[in-house]
Amino acid sequence: VKSCTVIDPGHIGVQTTFGSLNETPIPAGLSFVNPFSSVTEFDCRQKTYGENDVHVPSQDQLATMRDISIQYRVVSAMAPKIYRETGSNPESVVDVHMKPKLHSELREIGKTVKRAEDYYTEEGQQRVQREILSAMQTFMADKWLEIQSVLIKDIKLPPVIVSAVNAKKEREQMAVRQQAEL
Repeated sequence: VKSCTVIDPGHIGVQTTFGSLNETPIPAGLSFVNPFSSVTEFDCRQKTYGENDVHVPSQDQLATMRDISIQYRVVSAMAPKIYRETGSNPESVVDVHMKPKLHSELREIGKTVKRAEDYYTEEGQQRVQREILSAMQTFMADKWLEIQSVLIKDIKLPPVIVSAVNAKKEREQMAVRQQAEL
């Protein structure tokens, strides 16, 4: 039986006593608590959730694969609500809410992109990042996570487009060689 607890920097404590949740989070540092309470720590530092090879459709019915990361953190004042709604592991918020919403947003954005190669332009990438960031921030605010950024790390065009681009480059190089020979 302990009457004090130490919460590490970057963490917040959630206190329960005989199954009753205390709605006031315990800040980092030394705190006195009810000796019959248990304290669960939540890490409130920035984390990164990543997905690799996510299929993103476009209007031309070709799927582009991309690697996406979302940087987020737990809103410390909301740790007791996370504990009550999703349990003692804040990662469950990611699995239950963030992951499905990300996939849904990618599908919705895909409906607005005319051609798969449009994802590859700087303007296309920035638009996708902005739209996902805005949608995720709005949705996850109610889920007590602060979305800080959305990063698109890699884009893999469909093989049909890659081979067409390579063939076009080869034709252009051949034309340049033939012109040089004249």
